[in-house]
Parts: sequence; structure tokens; C-alpha cells
Amino acid sequence: MAALLGVLALWALAGPAHAQMMPMSPAAPAAADTSASDDIEAVIRTLEDPERRAALLDRLRAAREGEAPPSAKPPSDTVAVTVVEDLTTELRRRSANLAEILTDAIESTEQLPALYEWVEDQVTDPEQRTVWVGVLGAVVLILAVGLAARSMVLRLRPEPDPARPKATLLGRFAIEIVAAVTFAGLTLGMLWISNSVAAIYDVDIQRVAGAELSLGGLLFVAMLWGAGVRLLFGETGIGLHLASVGDGTAAICRRGLLGIGRLGLIGFGVLYALLVLGLPEPLFTFLVHLLYLAVAGIAIVLIVRVREPVAEGIRTWNENSQSPLVRFIPGGFLARTWSYFAIGLVLLHYLVWALKVPNGIIFLSRATVSTFAILVVARLATLGIKRLLPDGAPAAGDSEDALPGVQERADRYAGPARLLLRGAVSLAAMIAILSVWNTGVLDWLTSRTGRDFLALVGSIMLIVASTIAAFELTGYLANRFANAKDQFGKPRHSNRSRTLASIFKNVAFFFFGMAGLFTALGHLGVEAAPLLAGAGVVGLA
Repeated sequence: MAALLGVLALWALAGPAHAQMMPMSPAAPAAADTSASDDIEAVIRTLEDPERRAALLDRLRAAREGEAPPSAKPPSDTVAVTVVEDLTTELRRRSANLAEILTDAIESTEQLPALYEWVEDQVTDPEQRTVWVGVLGAVVLILAVGLAARSMVLRLRPEPDPARPKATLLGRFAIEIVAAVTFAGLTLGMLWISNSVAAIYDVDIQRVAGAELSLGGLLFVAMLWGAGVRLLFGETGIGLHLASVGDGTAAICRRGLLGIGRLGLIGFGVLYALLVLGLPEPLFTFLVHLLYLAVAGIAIVLIVRVREPVAEGIRTWNENSQSPLVRFIPGGFLARTWSYFAIGLVLLHYLVWALKVPNGIIFLSRATVSTFAILVVARLATLGIKRLLPDGAPAAGDSEDALPGVQERADRYAGPARLLLRGAVSLAAMIAILSVWNTGVLDWLTSRTGRDFLALVGSIMLIVASTIAAFELTGYLANRFANAKDQFGKPRHSNRSRTLASIFKNVAFFFFGMAGLFTALGHLGVEAAPLLAGAGVVGLA
């Protein structure tokens, strides 16, 4: 305690002592004693006052770290105040960003008069009109050659054959892919040829090439999109489609998806080509926002139109499916509300893209596509499990004599095995979906706590599996001993021996069960000795 007071006194005297290090005449002893007494009294008052004591401790810590002492008294609850300040600052920053985005959105409507003025200038100016006619004429000519070649290739599609719907659809799909590749090849070829012709007719080949590559490339993607849609939902007047839906629903999906592809892909290609040809960038941005707002509207209308067929499919699956997911997914609620979730997802994608959230649309698109892919893989895995362990499957081989009761055991464990495997697939799919949405589940699983949890689950599963294996082996040996027969078909062992074998089996079951139970409880941190002592006391009572 004396050492502590000495240190505090020295710290309180540090300021005056530093000023007194200049060579001066020595002071009187009485004055020095009075100054020291005053400083000690100041230290005592500082230690008695909680706020001043906290300030002194902060100054001491700052001196230890080599930092300048704080000039102001810190707040009493530093952590809480810091968190509140951080939240307030973040909220203020987000509010400012949102206000800026909304202001830009409102000001974007002012682009309509600018768009009208730009179009009027391009039309009324003879020089600009000549440039536009030459460039657009070259672009249209190049695209026309590619589209004509595509039309000729499409005539090779096989006629619809209701007897072989899949072969017909796949054949027509393959021809459409070949037609799209033909279009792309001829378009690039015509663009290469136009390099030598451009100098003769005084055409800006760079602008033509930029517009042609953007529009032609997105036309090619739109052709592939249309081929995939027609493969799944058929074509008008054919009545064949791979998707397991009614003809009316297939027609609605086909028209909606084709509209989304054509408007979104080809529309953006046209706007980007206009940007390359001279459309001002603010007008381009405004028109692109309007374009994809229309695409989002078409997607929402499509969701509303197929709401009832999809809801009916969900209800049918919920009533007839034997999947363990049915026990955990509220099918009725999902059938009533799936359209709201889908519309919300569409609006979320559009708003994230329109509000220019950094990497937002890329993250949402990647996470959405990955989620659908994971669900498809999980569905295929559950179908494979069902095929591997079907209901009522006979045991492999006819070995009832050598292995009595094997069929009953196979039937008894087939259901739990299917449930366990499907549960594992569902759990893996859930973890994968949570990871693609950046929830941090993989980081937690790979942390020390997560690894300990996985090790605990694995240990318990191993204990359960070992206990079940011990049960089955004991039961198999006991039943084989009891059912053994001699060459005349009579029991080989006496009744007393068979009774003892049955008693031994029950005792072994009890022993293995208790051993597995207490081992599992030990892994869970539960002491088995107090439980046994309590059970003994209850038994004696």
C-alpha cells in the first residue's frame, strides 16, 4: 500500500517536478514540506472521488502505452456509448445514402425532356441523320444475313411426333442451338467483311462493330434462352413439353419467359448499341432502369398467373409425398404464400440493382442460382436414396436358413435408414444454402466450438451405431442357437439351453444398452455415477 501511495504521489508531483528541473536556487525546507503535503492531500481526494480516480487510471494507462493522456473525462459507460455512437453514425450514413439515391431517382425523370431534345437533334440535323442512316443500315444488313441463315436452319427441325415427345423436343432443341450458332458465325463473318467495304462507303466501322457485337451477342443469348424455354414448355400449337404441367400452364410460362428474355436481353442490346452510337450516358441509364422495371413487372405478372397451379402442385406433394421434409415444411402455408415470397425476391433483385448496392445484384443472383442448384442436387439425392432403399424391398439373396430373421431386420431398419440418409441430405443442403447466403455457418462449423460440436455429434452417432450392432449380433447368435436343428429336423439343444440363451440375450441387451447410454451421457457431460446412486436409492426405498 505504501508503494502504491508513493507511485501516486510521484505521478501527482510529476507536473511540478518537471517544471522545477531548471537550475534554480533551492527552496526553503518548510515550503517543500507544505507542497508535498498539499500534493498528498490532492492524491487522497482523487482516490476518494470515483470519477477523478477513473480519470487518473486512464492517464496512467495512457502513460504506460506511450500515448498522450486524454484531455477530457471519458464517459462512465464507454462500451455502451461507443456502440450507440457507431450505430448512430451508421444510421446517419445509410440515411444520407438513401436520400441521395432517392434524389437521383426523382431527378432521373428530368431525362425525358432531354431524351426528346436529343432525338429531335439527331433527326433534324442532316449530318447526324446521314451518319445514323449509314451506321444503322450496316448494322441491320449484317443482322439480316445472320437471321436469314438462322431461319433456313430452323426449317430442318423434325416434325412433332406425339409417340416420341422427348426425342422430338430434344431434336428441335438441338436444331435451334445449331441455328443460333449459325447466326453468330455469319454475323461475325459479315462484320469481318465489312471492314474492307467500310472505306469505300465512308462508314464508321468502329461504331458499327461496337453496336453489332453488343446487339448480336445479346441476340445470340436470347436465342439460347428461347430454345431452353421451348424445350421445357413446348411451342405454340405442338402440345409437347418436358415440364410436368398442364398445357395451359405451359403456355403461360412459355409466353412469360420468352417475353422476359426478349425484352431484357434484346432490349438491353438495343440500348447499349445506341450508347455506342452516341446516346448520352444519363439517357442510357434512365432507359435501362425503365427497361428492367418492365421486365420485373412481367415476372411479377407471370408469378401471379401461375400462382394457383403451383399452389395446387405444392398441396398435392404435401399430401402424397413420403419425404421427411413433409413433416417439417407447412405445405398449406407454403401453397398460400409462395407467390408473395417470389414477388418479394424479384423486387429485391430489382431494388438492389437499381439502388446500386455494391456487389448486391451479383451476390443475390449468385446466391439465388446456387440455392436452386443445391435444391436440385438434394432432390436427385433423395430420389437415389429411395431407389436404393425402396419400401418393402426383399433382402439380397435367399438365406433364411443361414440367417434367420434377416428379412424382418432388413424391413425394420430400411425405414430408419431412409429417414437418416434423407435427413443427412437435407441437413447438408441447408448448410450449403446458408453458406451461399453468407450467414457464417461454415465459419462457425470450422471454429473450435463448431469442431467440438461436430466431434460430439459424431461420437454419439458412433456409440449408437455400435450399440445397435451389438444388439443385432447378440440377437443373431442367440436366435441361431435357439433355432438350430439336427438332421432329423428336431431342436439340437435342450429347452433349458434355449431358455438360458434367451436369458443371456436379454442380459446382454441390458448391458449393451446401459453401456451405450452412460457412454453417451458421459460425452454430453452428465455424470453417470450420481444417476446410478440415485437409482439404487430409489430401488432400495
